[in-house]
Amino acid sequence: MTVTTDHAHHALMKEAFAALDIDDAATYRMTIAEGSPVAVLSEDQMPGTTVRALLRAQTWLASAIEQDATGQISVRLAGQVADRKRTCTFTKVREFIIVGQCQGAGYTLWDIAPAPTDPARRTAVLEELGVEAADAFGSVNTERGATPREALDNFLADMREQSGLDDYGLTADSRTGGLDESEAIRN
Repeated sequence: MTVTTDHAHHALMKEAFAALDIDDAATYRMTIAEGSPVAVLSEDQMPGTTVRALLRAQTWLASAIEQDATGQISVRLAGQVADRKRTCTFTKVREFIIVGQCQGAGYTLWDIAPAPTDPARRTAVLEELGVEAADAFGSVNTERGATPREALDNFLADMREQSGLDDYGLTADSRTGGLDESEAIRN
């Protein structure tokens, strides 16, 4: 199938691309979905520089390029049948520090926060937290995610696999107050 776009449309897509807030130093998760109901075709991690180059190349094929308040970028591709529309979504993911204690059948969450992006600062923070957590018989772990909740869910999935317990999750006394803060995504 050949997709033809006029120059006015291409100029609009280039303008939409230029307005995007793409962090070249960040990692993004790209998800390609198609159809109705939506079927996820693939999902990959990629650096922001690759995302920028990919989106620049897609401006000829895009029918819309949008970015929401959380920083997620959606690109709908043109020239496809309505029920087969393909959308590429780019979600910024980052590393989160998870501090808590394994209780055997569950995990007590003490705190979760975005890891510093500066490598020297990250190392210092992890070392300091590691000493404090060890003194309280806890642990410090890192996990990637678009949000604190997603990072924790990924961490707990790994813990379920390691423990062999399908119901391994957070204990009742976990501190979950900061899990739904979307502010962590943009920092």
